Amino acid sequence: MKERIFNTILIVDDDGDFGQSLCNLLFLEEFNPIYANSFEKASEALSQARPSVALIDIRLGNHSGIELLCELKRKDPDLICIMMTGYASEDTAIEALQEGAYDYLRKPFDMKELMAALRRCFEKLTITREKLEAQAGLKKSMEEIQILNRQLEDKVEARTRELKKVQQELIRKAHQAGMAEISASILHNVGNILTSVITSSQLIQSKINSHMKQDVLHRVIARLNASIKALPEVHQTDLTPLPQFFEGFAKLLKKEQKEVQQHAARIEIKTEQINNVVQSQLNYADTNYQVETAYLHELMEDALAIHGSQLTETDVDIEKHYFPVPKIKLVKTRLVHALIHLLKNAWQAMDEKKKLSITIKKDDQWAYIIIMDNGCGIESPNLKRIFQHGFSTQENGKGFGLHNCANAMSEIGGTIGVESEGLGKGAAFTLRLPLVNDSI
Repeated sequence: MKERIFNTILIVDDDGDFGQSLCNLLFLEEFNPIYANSFEKASEALSQARPSVALIDIRLGNHSGIELLCELKRKDPDLICIMMTGYASEDTAIEALQEGAYDYLRKPFDMKELMAALRRCFEKLTITREKLEAQAGLKKSMEEIQILNRQLEDKVEARTRELKKVQQELIRKAHQAGMAEISASILHNVGNILTSVITSSQLIQSKINSHMKQDVLHRVIARLNASIKALPEVHQTDLTPLPQFFEGFAKLLKKEQKEVQQHAARIEIKTEQINNVVQSQLNYADTNYQVETAYLHELMEDALAIHGSQLTETDVDIEKHYFPVPKIKLVKTRLVHALIHLLKNAWQAMDEKKKLSITIKKDDQWAYIIIMDNGCGIESPNLKRIFQHGFSTQENGKGFGLHNCANAMSEIGGTIGVESEGLGKGAAFTLRLPLVNDSI
């Protein structure tokens, strides 16, 4: 059967003059009326025109309107039927309603009465259509959550396989060379893999948050309640369970999303704990970081590329102000790690309308990298404590990240500072590096 046309009304009456007059009146009211004067033509019109509402006369020559009502409802259960008769009786009205009629009009009726009945019909159709759309939206949301959950599981499994490969490589190389250098190399690789796992977990949590549809669903429920209250009391009983149905779906969706978020958060926490152990072991390994010369803007672009998935997924507006700065001697990995953490810290601090400004410049002695966000800001008493080990302004923060940034800058002969005008005013972190560096 073809797709239903929302404003199409089928008129079935063996009185041709009445039927055509009713068609003309409904056409003036911007409906799309279709007229049939018999049982057979009405059944044919149902298949061809797919109306939303049918106005059916109780008497139709050799057939009764009740028979036609049953036939039309059998073919199209969602069709809304209004019975019309000039020979009204209480038994006939009761039989019509029992067979699925939505309303009952006694001839002669005026246009106000007819339009009121039609308005109730189309309000019911609107509620039904919104119900179907909401169900489809809920189904799509549940499928997306399941896909994200599977993706998270696949990523964790893939990273686990990579870790096993790294472990096997450690065993193989341990028999070929000194254990200290190889252990440091493997630990460094493991740290990179763990960073990737953490980033993937954060990205999945971000995607799950972006698919939250409770607000949309609550608006649909509110609209349903309002529409039901506007109906006559006789029709409210049948529709009252609809909001409860959607509220149940909303609770189920919220529960599923919360469980996936909890799993992703646990993976992130456990992976960060492993990463901290790896980094601690790496710091004590008998190996030296490689000192190189590099352009600061290239290192910043590397850090943005590593952390870029979260920034692009959440539509962060990034402004870059790169002024000419010569190559600087430093340990690139230490600076890039510090930049990645500062980008992550800025991303977590920002809420709506995220804006990030990155400036690279120099004076006669120093090169500067300034990362400024429009996030939650830092209270004045916390500015002096922000780089202390174990101190964090975040609810679940561990206080390791900014402390490690300060240590990294110290190791490569630089400094780090922070400025903020207070809560809600954002923050600016400034990394300072000597143009001529003989300390490393």
